[in-house]
Amino acid sequence: MVIENGTLWISHYTLGFDSALADNIAKNVIGLGLGTMFRFISFRTWVFRALPQLEEPAAEAEGEPALALAGHQPAQSAAEA
Repeated sequence: MVIENGTLWISHYTLGFDSALADNIAKNVIGLGLGTMFRFISFRTWVFRALPQLEEPAAEAEGEPALALAGHQPAQSAAEA
């Protein structure tokens, strides 16, 4: 809303476009477009960040595949216990 009303203020008081059509274009076309771009960029930057890549540990000597989570131990079956 701040961006939309800011474009309306600039259009109305700074540039001197004081008709109803100019106010609607400034707020509902230009202001809405700028607000949408700001929300898109800020959400992509702060909300939906890329997850950090986890390094896979080296495969164990026994030939078991490396697990994605470091320090994770596989569960033992009843036969091994």
